[in-house]
Amino acid sequence: MAVEKKAAQKVLNKVIDAGYRDEKAVMGMSTQNMIDLPGISIPEVGMILELQKAIKTNHVISYLAGEDVGATDGK
Repeated sequence: MAVEKKAAQKVLNKVIDAGYRDEKAVMGMSTQNMIDLPGISIPEVGMILELQKAIKTNHVISYLAGEDVGATDGK
């Protein structure tokens, strides 16, 4: 699932503002932690899950660029 760039950046800002400031912290977030973030919506929880997938596969820049992290080809 590709995400819109501005939406991805907005979600990343919410995650950082909540104190999750590095990859290890984001990877340690449970679904409940995501739901408990201030002002987070259910679609944004899905975006955080996509962010976790991007971190795990070393495709964070692709995620932020709005690319599908499951379909990146290294361009």
